[in-house]
Amino acid sequence: ELVRLHRSMAVQSAALPLIQGLSLFDRDGASLVTAASAGPTGLNYADRSYFQLHRSLPDRGPRISGPFRSKTNNNWMMVLSRRVDRPDGEFAGVVLATMSIDFFLRFYQTFDVGPLGAVTLASAEGEIMARMPHREGGIGSSLASSELFREHVPRGATGSYDVVSGVDGMVRLGSFHRVPRFPLIAI
Repeated sequence: ELVRLHRSMAVQSAALPLIQGLSLFDRDGASLVTAASAGPTGLNYADRSYFQLHRSLPDRGPRISGPFRSKTNNNWMMVLSRRVDRPDGEFAGVVLATMSIDFFLRFYQTFDVGPLGAVTLASAEGEIMARMPHREGGIGSSLASSELFREHVPRGATGSYDVVSGVDGMVRLGSFHRVPRFPLIAI
């Protein structure tokens, strides 16, 4: 069964350039299978905040981690994770996908927003995941206290605004959209 799951994960990972890796962890945090290997890897992730969150909450909805630097290549990454339950509803583990933030930066470079425009991907709580133009110090910073997140985002799934940017101090006329099924907001 793990061999079949490994093959499926490898196919999915290869087909989706956004995905850097797929993994399944058991209820104790041990790696069961990844897109790169069938069977246990000897690694344990029970200490990771996303794992602890899923173990403590019965909600099976997807979660997005804040951005972090990869230990293997120092690239900016984020994790999309989801709780896995046994048929009786008890916690069985976590499935996760690691995603490169560089994917979003390359994608946002294809948008023509003018010389002073910006495109941002933020968590539902306002943490900057990716922004073009890219500013190294901006990744992981929070927009939660900005006028956009205090006054406009709580009003609905989409909207338009004009505010002084919490990132660069410029007056921005823009729009935002909550990404369906994921706790992300495109700005």
